[in-house]
Amino acid sequence: MENSFMRNSKKINDFEQKYIDLQQEYEQEIKESRDRMFNLREDNRLLKEQLESFKTNEKYISGVMMNAQKAAEQIVSDAEFEANKKIFSVQEEERQLQGMISKYTNELVEIQKITSGLLHDIVERVAQLAHSETVEVIDIPLPQESFNNIRKIMEQTEKTAI
Repeated sequence: MENSFMRNSKKINDFEQKYIDLQQEYEQEIKESRDRMFNLREDNRLLKEQLESFKTNEKYISGVMMNAQKAAEQIVSDAEFEANKKIFSVQEEERQLQGMISKYTNELVEIQKITSGLLHDIVERVAQLAHSETVEVIDIPLPQESFNNIRKIMEQTEKTAI
C-alpha cells in the first residue's frame, strides 16, 4: 500500500507540477497577450495620430491646390484681357492709319488733278505761242483757284504732320 500511496503521491506531485507548469504557461500567455494588446493599442493610437496628420495635410494641400488653380485662372484671365486690349488698340491704330491713308490719297489725287490741269494749260499756251507770229514773253497765268487748292492741301498736311 505504501507503494500505491507513493505512486499516487507521485501522480499527485506530477499532476501538481503539470498544473503549476500549465498555470505558469497560462500566466505567461496572458502576460504576452497583454503586452501585445498594449502594443496594438499604442500602434492604433499612433496610426490614428498619423491619420489625423494626413487629413490635416490633405486639407492644407487641397487648399493650396485650390489657391493655385484660382491663381492660374486669374493669370489666364488677365493675359486674355491684356491681349484683347492690345488687339483693340492695334485695330484702332489700324483704323486711324487707314483714315490717314485715305485722306492723303484723296489729297494726292486732288494735287494730281491740279497739276494735270496746269500741265494741260501750259501745253496749250505753249502751242498757242508756237503758232503765233509774234514773240511774247511767256506769261502763263495760273488760275487763282489752283493756287488756293494747293495752299489748302499744304496747310492740312502741315497740321496733320504736327
